[in-house]
Amino acid sequence: MTLFGETVRVLRGNRSQAELAHKAGLNSAVWSRYETGTHRPRAENLARLLAALGTTREEFEDTRWLVGQGTRSLYRAEDPPAVRRRVRFLLDGLAAAMLELLLALRPQPPTKPPRTDRPDRAVPAPGSSTFSE
Repeated sequence: MTLFGETVRVLRGNRSQAELAHKAGLNSAVWSRYETGTHRPRAENLARLLAALGTTREEFEDTRWLVGQGTRSLYRAEDPPAVRRRVRFLLDGLAAAMLELLLALRPQPPTKPPRTDRPDRAVPAPGSSTFSE
């Protein structure tokens, strides 16, 4: 079974192939070939297949990604947009942490040494001979 076919099977859930094929205006044998991966639908048949499944192209792609990650017992229990929101949240947090780390590790500009060309403004170091008499 291909990733495309597995995704169709997961989105089909407990509904029969014949029921969804009829809803999409396709032959049930054609639907079966899509699920087994022996055929891939053309654009117009893909649109009808998605409509019969009650899903959008984006949701199909999200589910396809999840199926590809090994979540084969998904059966629509996980909401793909919610997964996308969680991933974005995690990536935003990771980006913020990386930025904070980069700012902490960036080289600091060198500090200026005290000016010694103006003795009246020079501050003697503690314990130097100027303080002791």
